[in-house]
Amino acid sequence: MLRYLSRYVGEIGGPSDVIDVCSNVQRGRRHLVLALRVLFNFYEAMGVDREFLQALRDALPKVKCGIDLKIPSESEIIESLRRLIRAPLKYQALYNLLLDSGLRLIEAIRMINSFDGAESVNGFYRCALAMFRGEKQAYYCHFTEATYRLILKVDEK
Repeated sequence: MLRYLSRYVGEIGGPSDVIDVCSNVQRGRRHLVLALRVLFNFYEAMGVDREFLQALRDALPKVKCGIDLKIPSESEIIESLRRLIRAPLKYQALYNLLLDSGLRLIEAIRMINSFDGAESVNGFYRCALAMFRGEKQAYYCHFTEATYRLILKVDEK
């Protein structure tokens, strides 16, 4: 954040300065806007006038963050599965685990790296995770027998 601020931001005297700074940035605009929001929050905590800071926040452009609404087509899924056959085993196991379980990438990687077995429950496998990150809680991971066999074969972290 500091790198973006020091690279793009000079003196900010009002909302028009915020608009100028953001409109002159082509690559990295999202990171700059997030850095400015954090800076304004810091200034508010330090006692700078809240109304002035809110005017600056209102001048920031809207940026997309956090939600991916793209739903792949059936043909895209089939093509990705075809390509997966040629991928290293660790990526095959990871991809299948993501598809089976709905875990986030970081939780799935941690689960595979620290895997020490799972229990069979009604034709599926269940592994206790107890991972908590922000708003996301992952108590258990459920996956198919095919994914279980792939995970057992993974020997590379």
